[in-house]
Amino acid sequence: NDVIRKDEVNIGRFYVNWASASSATINGSLAQNLQWWGGVAVPPDSGFYKGIGVKYKTDFEKFAFVASVSNSDFGDGTDLAGRGSFQLNPDLQIGVGVASINRHRVANASDLGLLVDAGYHTGPFHLLCEVVGINSRRQNDSETNFGFYAEAAYELSKKSLLYGGFYGANSLTDDMLVVGYKNNITSHAAVQGEILNTRDNWHLTLGLDVNF
Repeated sequence: NDVIRKDEVNIGRFYVNWASASSATINGSLAQNLQWWGGVAVPPDSGFYKGIGVKYKTDFEKFAFVASVSNSDFGDGTDLAGRGSFQLNPDLQIGVGVASINRHRVANASDLGLLVDAGYHTGPFHLLCEVVGINSRRQNDSETNFGFYAEAAYELSKKSLLYGGFYGANSLTDDMLVVGYKNNITSHAAVQGEILNTRDNWHLTLGLDVNF
């Protein structure tokens, strides 16, 4: 920490910062899910999610930046990721993220992800919007797909939060609708539950979040 200024250097195995991670949901925003999957849902790959290498983070008054060079699968090349976020005013933040992963060098398979997101917070109201594009290369074929995500949350009280979100990303993953509720039972623990609908399949997720 504080190597040059108010910054942080990670060497080893770490989480790759590509998405904003500001979603209120257990399931995560569209960008978070694509980050966990490695750009596309099939075949699954954790390359956008974790890596072994070097990561650098720094914060300014209205700007934050993180970049990493890593390798999640030895022998398949170097993975690069970076994200910048801009605090335009106390209520609005804009972020831009880029991630490049080499999935398989012999097969010339790679994914390049681009993310633009906006977070708005005023009073009890929260809003998160994302536009994601993934360019996938397999052998000599290349394909680019786009998707968007919108999430709104409302603080019913200082301890409870009601939220809903929607994936419009049929070319990247299933379209999805989520509605959830979170309640802070103590200053360090919260219970959360959400209902998801994906192509007429219903899912219920319950969770307990504890911060030590």
